[in-house]
Amino acid sequence: MAAQMKYKKVILATLFMAWLFPMVEDKLHLVGVEPLKGSFTLQKDTLFSLRTWFDGSFAAQKEKYINDQFALRPFFIRIKNQIYYSLYNSVSANDVVIGKDGVLFEEKYIRAYLGEDFVGEELLLKRFEKIKFVQDTLKKMNKDLILLFAPGKASFCPEFLPDKYSKKSTENNYDLSVKLAKSNGINFIDYGSLFRKIKSSSKHPLYPKTGTHWSVYGMYYALDTLNRYIESRRNIKLSKFNYQEMLITDSLRDPDNDLESALNLLWKMPCYEMAYPINVKLDTSKKDKINLLMVSDSYWMGIYYTKIPREVYGYHSFWYYNNLVYDYYDGNEGKNPMLLDFKYELNRSDVICIMASEVNTSNIGWGFIEDAYKYFKYGEKSLGNRQEQSDINGIIRYLYENPAWLNDVRIKAEKNGMPLDTMIYLDAEWVYKQGKK
Repeated sequence: MAAQMKYKKVILATLFMAWLFPMVEDKLHLVGVEPLKGSFTLQKDTLFSLRTWFDGSFAAQKEKYINDQFALRPFFIRIKNQIYYSLYNSVSANDVVIGKDGVLFEEKYIRAYLGEDFVGEELLLKRFEKIKFVQDTLKKMNKDLILLFAPGKASFCPEFLPDKYSKKSTENNYDLSVKLAKSNGINFIDYGSLFRKIKSSSKHPLYPKTGTHWSVYGMYYALDTLNRYIESRRNIKLSKFNYQEMLITDSLRDPDNDLESALNLLWKMPCYEMAYPINVKLDTSKKDKINLLMVSDSYWMGIYYTKIPREVYGYHSFWYYNNLVYDYYDGNEGKNPMLLDFKYELNRSDVICIMASEVNTSNIGWGFIEDAYKYFKYGEKSLGNRQEQSDINGIIRYLYENPAWLNDVRIKAEKNGMPLDTMIYLDAEWVYKQGKK
Protein backbone atom coordinates (compact mmCIF):
# COMPACT_ATOMS: atom_id res chain seq x y z
CA MET A 1 0.00 0.00 0.00
CA ALA A 2 2.81 2.38 0.95
CA ALA A 3 4.57 1.57 -2.32
CA GLN A 4 1.44 2.38 -4.32
CA MET A 5 1.11 5.72 -2.53
CA LYS A 6 4.77 6.45 -3.30
CA TYR A 7 4.27 5.75 -7.00
CA LYS A 8 1.14 7.92 -7.07
CA LYS A 9 3.05 10.79 -5.51
CA VAL A 10 5.82 10.40 -8.08
CA ILE A 11 3.29 10.40 -10.93
CA LEU A 12 1.46 13.42 -9.50
CA ALA A 13 4.75 15.27 -8.99
CA THR A 14 5.78 14.46 -12.56
CA LEU A 15 2.47 15.67 -13.96
CA PHE A 16 2.67 18.81 -11.84
CA MET A 17 6.20 19.57 -13.12
CA ALA A 18 5.08 18.90 -16.69
CA TRP A 19 2.22 21.35 -16.16
CA LEU A 20 4.43 23.93 -14.43
CA PHE A 21 7.48 23.76 -16.72
CA PRO A 22 5.96 25.58 -19.75
CA MET A 23 5.04 28.54 -17.53
CA VAL A 24 8.52 28.61 -15.95
CA GLU A 25 10.18 28.35 -19.37
CA ASP A 26 7.92 31.11 -20.67
CA LYS A 27 9.29 33.46 -18.02
CA LEU A 28 12.90 32.30 -17.51
CA HIS A 29 13.84 30.73 -20.89
CA LEU A 30 15.93 28.03 -19.24
CA VAL A 31 16.09 25.67 -22.22
CA GLY A 32 16.52 28.15 -25.07
CA VAL A 33 14.19 26.67 -27.69
CA GLU A 34 15.35 27.16 -31.28
CA PRO A 35 13.03 29.61 -33.06
CA LEU A 36 10.99 28.51 -36.05
CA LYS A 37 12.40 29.11 -39.52
CA GLY A 38 10.68 30.16 -42.69
CA SER A 39 8.25 32.93 -43.57
CA PHE A 40 5.41 33.61 -41.15
CA THR A 41 3.84 36.55 -39.34
CA LEU A 42 3.59 36.67 -35.55
CA GLN A 43 0.42 38.14 -34.09
CA LYS A 44 0.72 41.63 -32.60
CA ASP A 45 -0.39 42.58 -29.10
CA THR A 46 -3.58 44.58 -28.71
CA LEU A 47 -4.57 47.54 -26.53
CA PHE A 48 -7.48 47.35 -24.15
CA SER A 49 -10.56 49.48 -24.81
CA LEU A 50 -14.20 49.22 -23.79
CA ARG A 51 -15.23 48.74 -27.39
CA THR A 52 -12.81 45.85 -28.06
CA TRP A 53 -13.66 44.30 -24.69
CA PHE A 54 -17.39 44.18 -25.31
CA ASP A 55 -17.23 43.18 -28.97
CA GLY A 56 -14.87 40.32 -28.10
CA SER A 57 -12.01 41.37 -30.37
CA PHE A 58 -9.65 42.16 -27.46
CA ALA A 59 -9.85 38.63 -26.04
CA ALA A 60 -9.56 37.02 -29.48
CA GLN A 61 -6.46 39.02 -30.46
CA LYS A 62 -4.88 38.68 -27.01
CA GLU A 63 -5.26 34.92 -27.20
CA LYS A 64 -3.52 34.82 -30.60
CA TYR A 65 -0.71 37.04 -29.33
CA ILE A 66 -0.12 34.96 -26.17
CA ASN A 67 -0.18 31.76 -28.23
CA ASP A 68 2.52 33.11 -30.58
CA GLN A 69 4.67 34.34 -27.68
CA PHE A 70 4.56 31.02 -25.80
CA ALA A 71 8.20 30.00 -25.31
CA LEU A 72 7.71 26.29 -26.06
CA ARG A 73 5.49 26.88 -29.09
CA PRO A 74 8.30 26.17 -31.62
CA PHE A 75 9.07 22.87 -29.87
CA PHE A 76 5.46 21.68 -29.95
CA ILE A 77 5.05 22.78 -33.58
CA ARG A 78 8.12 20.73 -34.47
CA ILE A 79 6.62 17.71 -32.70
CA LYS A 80 3.41 18.08 -34.71
CA ASN A 81 5.33 18.59 -37.97
CA GLN A 82 7.51 15.53 -37.29
CA ILE A 83 4.47 13.34 -36.62
CA TYR A 84 2.81 14.40 -39.89
CA TYR A 85 6.05 13.90 -41.84
CA SER A 86 7.04 10.56 -40.28
CA LEU A 87 3.59 8.95 -40.24
CA TYR A 88 1.83 10.52 -43.24
CA ASN A 89 4.68 11.79 -45.46
CA SER A 90 3.03 15.21 -45.24
CA VAL A 91 4.41 18.69 -44.58
CA SER A 92 2.72 21.90 -43.45
CA ALA A 93 5.06 24.37 -45.20
CA ASN A 94 3.43 26.20 -48.10
CA ASP A 95 4.55 25.23 -51.60
CA VAL A 96 6.82 22.35 -50.46
CA VAL A 97 6.31 18.97 -52.17
CA ILE A 98 7.88 15.68 -51.07
CA GLY A 99 9.06 13.81 -54.14
CA LYS A 100 10.32 10.28 -54.63
CA ASP A 101 13.14 9.14 -52.35
CA GLY A 102 12.32 12.09 -50.05
CA VAL A 103 13.58 14.73 -52.50
CA LEU A 104 12.03 18.12 -51.69
CA PHE A 105 10.67 20.52 -54.33
CA GLU A 106 8.99 23.91 -54.37
CA GLU A 107 5.69 23.47 -56.15
CA LYS A 108 6.03 26.71 -58.11
CA TYR A 109 9.13 25.27 -59.82
CA ILE A 110 7.16 22.15 -60.69
CA ARG A 111 4.39 24.30 -62.22
CA ALA A 112 6.99 26.25 -64.21
CA TYR A 113 8.58 23.04 -65.52
CA LEU A 114 5.18 21.63 -66.51
CA GLY A 115 4.28 24.86 -68.30
CA GLU A 116 1.29 25.63 -66.08
CA ASP A 117 2.40 29.27 -65.77
CA PHE A 118 3.13 29.70 -69.50
CA VAL A 119 2.44 33.31 -70.52
CA GLY A 120 2.33 32.66 -74.24
CA GLU A 121 4.57 33.21 -77.24
CA GLU A 122 3.31 36.72 -78.06
CA LEU A 123 4.40 38.24 -74.73
CA LEU A 124 7.83 36.60 -74.82
CA LEU A 125 8.40 37.56 -78.46
CA LYS A 126 7.81 41.23 -77.63
CA ARG A 127 10.11 41.07 -74.62
CA PHE A 128 12.97 39.51 -76.58
CA GLU A 129 12.64 42.13 -79.29
CA LYS A 130 13.24 44.71 -76.56
CA ILE A 131 16.14 42.71 -75.14
CA LYS A 132 17.74 42.58 -78.60
CA PHE A 133 17.37 46.35 -79.00
CA VAL A 134 18.89 46.99 -75.55
CA GLN A 135 21.76 44.57 -76.20
CA ASP A 136 22.60 46.15 -79.56
CA THR A 137 22.46 49.66 -78.11
CA LEU A 138 24.75 48.69 -75.23
CA LYS A 139 27.17 47.04 -77.65
CA LYS A 140 27.58 50.37 -79.46
CA MET A 141 28.68 51.74 -76.08
CA ASN A 142 31.21 48.87 -75.70
CA LYS A 143 29.04 47.21 -73.08
CA ASP A 144 27.67 43.67 -72.98
CA LEU A 145 24.25 42.42 -71.94
CA ILE A 146 24.13 38.75 -70.91
CA LEU A 147 21.05 36.74 -69.96
CA LEU A 148 21.52 33.92 -67.47
CA PHE A 149 18.86 31.21 -67.34
CA ALA A 150 19.13 29.34 -64.04
CA PRO A 151 17.57 25.87 -63.87
CA GLY A 152 14.78 24.86 -61.54
CA LYS A 153 15.10 21.70 -59.50
CA ALA A 154 12.04 20.14 -61.13
CA SER A 155 13.54 20.32 -64.63
CA PHE A 156 16.96 19.22 -63.34
CA CYS A 157 15.70 16.01 -61.74
CA PRO A 158 12.12 15.31 -62.92
CA GLU A 159 12.64 11.61 -62.21
CA PHE A 160 12.01 12.40 -58.52
CA LEU A 161 8.72 14.22 -59.06
CA PRO A 162 5.57 12.59 -57.64
CA ASP A 163 3.63 10.72 -60.34
CA LYS A 164 0.77 13.24 -60.32
CA TYR A 165 3.16 15.84 -61.80
CA SER A 166 4.32 13.69 -64.70
CA LYS A 167 2.36 15.39 -67.51
CA LYS A 168 4.51 18.11 -69.09
CA SER A 169 3.12 20.73 -71.48
CA THR A 170 4.72 21.17 -74.88
CA GLU A 171 5.75 24.74 -73.97
CA ASN A 172 7.05 26.49 -70.90
CA ASN A 173 8.49 29.94 -70.31
CA TYR A 174 12.05 28.73 -69.78
CA ASP A 175 12.40 26.61 -72.91
CA LEU A 176 10.80 29.19 -75.16
CA SER A 177 12.92 31.99 -73.66
CA VAL A 178 16.09 30.03 -74.44
CA LYS A 179 14.88 29.45 -78.01
CA LEU A 180 14.08 33.13 -78.47
CA ALA A 181 17.43 34.18 -77.02
CA LYS A 182 19.15 31.92 -79.52
CA SER A 183 17.06 32.97 -82.52
CA ASN A 184 17.46 36.69 -81.70
CA GLY A 185 21.22 36.52 -81.27
CA ILE A 186 21.09 37.35 -77.56
CA ASN A 187 24.14 36.69 -75.38
CA PHE A 188 23.07 34.05 -72.88
CA ILE A 189 24.04 31.05 -70.78
CA ASP A 190 21.53 28.23 -70.46
CA TYR A 191 22.53 26.78 -67.10
CA GLY A 192 19.60 24.37 -67.23
CA SER A 193 20.92 22.60 -70.30
CA LEU A 194 24.49 22.79 -69.01
CA PHE A 195 23.67 21.31 -65.60
CA ARG A 196 21.63 18.48 -67.13
CA LYS A 197 24.51 17.72 -69.51
CA ILE A 198 27.07 17.31 -66.71
CA LYS A 199 24.61 15.83 -64.20
CA SER A 200 25.95 12.27 -64.38
CA SER A 201 29.61 13.24 -64.69
CA SER A 202 29.77 15.97 -62.04
CA LYS A 203 32.12 15.13 -59.17
CA HIS A 204 29.65 16.54 -56.65
CA PRO A 205 25.86 17.08 -56.47
CA LEU A 206 24.65 20.12 -58.40
CA TYR A 207 21.38 20.18 -56.47
CA PRO A 208 20.79 19.17 -52.83
CA LYS A 209 18.13 16.71 -51.76
CA THR A 210 16.56 19.06 -49.21
CA GLY A 211 17.09 22.48 -50.82
CA THR A 212 15.52 24.38 -53.70
CA HIS A 213 18.50 26.29 -55.16
CA TRP A 214 21.54 24.90 -56.93
CA SER A 215 24.08 23.54 -54.47
CA VAL A 216 26.97 25.56 -53.07
CA TYR A 217 29.25 23.60 -55.38
CA GLY A 218 26.84 24.27 -58.26
CA MET A 219 26.90 28.02 -57.68
CA TYR A 220 30.74 28.07 -57.72
CA TYR A 221 30.60 26.18 -61.01
CA ALA A 222 28.03 28.66 -62.35
CA LEU A 223 30.17 31.67 -61.41
CA ASP A 224 33.26 30.13 -63.00
CA THR A 225 31.23 29.47 -66.17
CA LEU A 226 30.03 33.08 -66.28
CA ASN A 227 33.54 34.46 -65.88
CA ARG A 228 34.82 32.31 -68.72
CA TYR A 229 31.95 33.51 -70.90
CA ILE A 230 32.72 37.16 -70.08
CA GLU A 231 36.39 36.60 -70.90
CA SER A 232 35.38 35.19 -74.29
CA ARG A 233 32.91 38.01 -75.02
CA ARG A 234 35.28 40.83 -74.08
CA ASN A 235 38.64 39.21 -74.92
CA ILE A 236 40.02 39.77 -71.43
CA LYS A 237 41.50 37.73 -68.57
CA LEU A 238 39.80 37.91 -65.18
CA SER A 239 41.24 36.75 -61.88
CA LYS A 240 40.74 33.00 -61.42
CA PHE A 241 39.53 31.35 -58.25
CA ASN A 242 40.45 27.77 -57.37
CA TYR A 243 37.57 25.90 -55.77
CA GLN A 244 38.75 22.31 -56.21
CA GLU A 245 39.57 21.58 -52.54
CA MET A 246 36.35 20.32 -50.96
CA LEU A 247 34.88 19.47 -47.59
CA ILE A 248 32.48 16.54 -48.10
CA THR A 249 29.86 16.38 -45.37
CA ASP A 250 26.22 15.66 -44.60
CA SER A 251 26.14 18.63 -42.22
CA LEU A 252 24.51 20.92 -44.75
CA ARG A 253 25.18 24.61 -45.05
CA ASP A 254 22.78 27.27 -46.23
CA PRO A 255 21.20 27.25 -48.77
CA ASP A 256 21.55 23.49 -49.35
CA ASN A 257 18.95 22.78 -46.67
CA ASP A 258 16.64 25.78 -47.14
CA LEU A 259 13.50 23.71 -47.78
CA GLU A 260 14.18 21.35 -44.89
CA SER A 261 14.67 24.33 -42.56
CA ALA A 262 11.26 25.66 -43.56
CA LEU A 263 9.63 22.35 -42.53
CA ASN A 264 10.62 22.88 -38.87
CA LEU A 265 11.04 19.21 -38.00
CA LEU A 266 12.48 17.73 -34.82
CA TRP A 267 15.01 15.52 -36.55
CA LYS A 268 17.27 15.97 -39.53
CA MET A 269 16.06 14.56 -42.84
CA PRO A 270 18.18 12.06 -44.83
CA CYS A 271 20.31 13.97 -47.34
CA TYR A 272 23.12 13.64 -49.85
CA GLU A 273 26.67 14.35 -48.79
CA MET A 274 27.42 17.77 -50.23
CA ALA A 275 30.67 19.43 -51.30
CA TYR A 276 31.81 22.78 -49.89
CA PRO A 277 34.83 24.58 -51.35
CA ILE A 278 37.47 25.36 -48.73
CA ASN A 279 40.65 27.41 -48.94
CA VAL A 280 39.37 29.10 -52.11
CA LYS A 281 42.37 30.81 -53.65
CA LEU A 282 42.26 33.77 -55.99
CA ASP A 283 44.90 34.29 -58.67
CA THR A 284 45.25 38.08 -58.75
CA SER A 285 47.98 38.07 -61.41
CA LYS A 286 45.31 38.74 -64.03
CA LYS A 287 44.81 42.51 -64.08
CA ASP A 288 41.75 42.94 -66.30
CA LYS A 289 38.77 44.32 -64.37
CA ILE A 290 35.20 45.01 -65.38
CA ASN A 291 32.29 46.70 -63.65
CA LEU A 292 29.43 44.22 -63.48
CA LEU A 293 25.78 44.93 -62.71
CA MET A 294 23.69 41.88 -61.85
CA VAL A 295 19.88 42.00 -61.87
CA SER A 296 18.74 38.67 -60.47
CA ASP A 297 16.48 36.65 -58.22
CA SER A 298 17.75 34.63 -55.25
CA TYR A 299 19.98 32.40 -57.40
CA TRP A 300 22.72 35.06 -57.32
CA MET A 301 22.41 35.66 -53.57
CA GLY A 302 24.69 32.81 -52.50
CA ILE A 303 27.30 33.81 -55.09
CA TYR A 304 27.22 37.41 -53.87
CA TYR A 305 27.88 36.31 -50.29
CA THR A 306 30.98 34.34 -51.28
CA LYS A 307 32.47 37.82 -51.89
CA ILE A 308 34.34 36.44 -54.89
CA PRO A 309 32.65 38.97 -57.22
CA ARG A 310 34.15 41.72 -55.04
CA GLU A 311 37.65 40.41 -55.79
CA VAL A 312 37.19 39.43 -59.44
CA TYR A 313 35.37 42.50 -60.74
CA GLY A 314 36.39 46.13 -60.51
CA TYR A 315 32.93 47.04 -59.25
CA HIS A 316 29.89 44.88 -58.63
CA SER A 317 26.32 45.76 -57.72
CA PHE A 318 23.53 43.21 -57.30
CA TRP A 319 19.92 44.37 -57.82
CA TYR A 320 17.75 41.77 -56.14
CA TYR A 321 14.53 41.46 -58.18
CA ASN A 322 15.30 44.98 -59.41
CA ASN A 323 13.95 46.07 -56.04
CA LEU A 324 16.82 46.04 -53.52
CA VAL A 325 20.51 46.91 -53.94
CA TYR A 326 23.32 44.76 -52.55
CA ASP A 327 26.59 46.60 -52.92
CA TYR A 328 30.06 45.91 -51.49
CA TYR A 329 31.44 49.34 -52.16
CA ASP A 330 29.33 52.46 -51.80
CA GLY A 331 26.29 53.90 -50.07
CA ASN A 332 23.72 52.22 -52.32
CA GLU A 333 23.39 49.14 -50.07
CA GLY A 334 19.75 48.62 -49.11
CA LYS A 335 18.38 51.20 -51.53
CA ASN A 336 15.71 50.73 -54.18
CA PRO A 337 17.57 50.60 -57.55
CA MET A 338 14.62 52.28 -59.22
CA LEU A 339 15.49 55.44 -57.29
CA LEU A 340 19.13 55.51 -58.39
CA ASP A 341 20.42 57.54 -61.33
CA PHE A 342 19.61 55.08 -64.12
CA LYS A 343 21.86 56.79 -66.68
CA TYR A 344 24.81 56.79 -64.27
CA GLU A 345 24.36 53.13 -63.37
CA LEU A 346 24.26 52.10 -67.03
CA ASN A 347 27.27 54.22 -67.92
CA ARG A 348 29.50 52.82 -65.19
CA SER A 349 28.69 49.17 -65.99
CA ASP A 350 30.78 47.27 -68.55
CA VAL A 351 28.68 44.10 -68.31
CA ILE A 352 25.03 43.88 -67.33
CA CYS A 353 23.75 40.42 -66.46
CA ILE A 354 20.11 39.54 -65.98
CA MET A 355 19.58 36.20 -64.29
CA ALA A 356 16.25 34.47 -63.74
CA SER A 357 15.54 30.99 -62.45
CA GLU A 358 12.98 28.85 -64.22
CA VAL A 359 10.05 30.18 -62.20
CA ASN A 360 10.91 33.80 -63.06
CA THR A 361 11.67 33.67 -66.80
CA SER A 362 8.14 34.90 -67.56
CA ASN A 363 9.05 38.21 -65.90
CA ILE A 364 12.81 38.29 -66.44
CA GLY A 365 14.39 41.58 -65.42
CA TRP A 366 11.39 42.66 -63.31
CA GLY A 367 11.04 45.94 -65.22
CA PHE A 368 14.74 46.56 -65.91
CA ILE A 369 14.50 45.55 -69.57
CA GLU A 370 11.47 47.77 -70.13
CA ASP A 371 13.20 50.71 -68.45
CA ALA A 372 16.38 50.27 -70.50
CA TYR A 373 14.33 49.99 -73.68
CA LYS A 374 12.36 53.18 -72.95
CA TYR A 375 15.52 55.03 -71.90
CA PHE A 376 17.45 54.15 -75.06
CA LYS A 377 14.44 54.57 -77.36
CA TYR A 378 12.78 57.70 -75.99
CA GLY A 379 15.17 59.30 -73.51
CA GLU A 380 15.40 59.71 -69.75
CA LYS A 381 12.09 61.54 -69.38
CA SER A 382 10.23 58.45 -70.59
CA LEU A 383 11.08 56.68 -67.31
CA GLY A 384 8.51 58.82 -65.51
CA ASN A 385 7.92 58.66 -61.76
CA ARG A 386 10.42 56.06 -60.60
CA GLN A 387 8.89 55.44 -57.17
CA GLU A 388 5.47 54.89 -58.70
CA GLN A 389 6.92 52.59 -61.35
CA SER A 390 8.76 50.64 -58.68
CA ASP A 391 5.53 50.07 -56.78
CA ILE A 392 3.74 48.96 -59.95
CA ASN A 393 6.63 46.61 -60.80
CA GLY A 394 6.23 45.03 -57.37
CA ILE A 395 2.55 44.38 -58.07
CA ILE A 396 3.41 42.97 -61.50
CA ARG A 397 5.92 40.62 -59.89
CA TYR A 398 3.27 39.38 -57.46
CA LEU A 399 0.80 38.97 -60.34
CA TYR A 400 3.22 36.75 -62.27
CA GLU A 401 3.75 34.65 -59.14
CA ASN A 402 0.00 34.20 -58.54
CA PRO A 403 -1.41 31.64 -61.04
CA ALA A 404 -5.07 32.45 -60.32
CA TRP A 405 -4.61 36.19 -60.81
CA LEU A 406 -2.48 35.69 -63.93
CA ASN A 407 -5.17 33.46 -65.43
CA ASP A 408 -7.87 36.06 -64.67
CA VAL A 409 -5.80 38.73 -66.42
CA ARG A 410 -5.21 36.41 -69.38
CA ILE A 411 -8.98 35.90 -69.76
CA LYS A 412 -9.53 39.64 -69.47
CA ALA A 413 -6.88 40.33 -72.15
CA GLU A 414 -8.52 37.88 -74.58
CA LYS A 415 -11.95 39.35 -73.91
CA ASN A 416 -10.70 42.88 -74.64
CA GLY A 417 -8.52 41.87 -77.60
CA MET A 418 -5.48 43.24 -75.79
CA PRO A 419 -1.88 41.91 -75.52
CA LEU A 420 -1.30 40.08 -72.24
CA ASP A 421 1.62 42.27 -71.16
CA THR A 422 -0.48 45.40 -71.64
CA MET A 423 -3.34 43.93 -69.62
CA ILE A 424 -0.92 42.88 -66.86
CA TYR A 425 0.40 46.42 -66.61
CA LEU A 426 -3.06 47.99 -66.60
CA ASP A 427 -4.26 45.59 -63.89
CA ALA A 428 -1.21 46.31 -61.74
CA GLU A 429 -1.58 50.05 -62.32
CA TRP A 430 -5.25 49.89 -61.26
CA VAL A 431 -4.33 48.03 -58.06
CA TYR A 432 -1.65 50.63 -57.35
CA LYS A 433 -4.07 53.53 -57.80
CA GLN A 434 -6.72 51.85 -55.66
CA GLY A 435 -4.17 51.55 -52.89
CA LYS A 436 -3.46 55.28 -53.11
CA LYS A 437 -7.10 56.27 -52.54
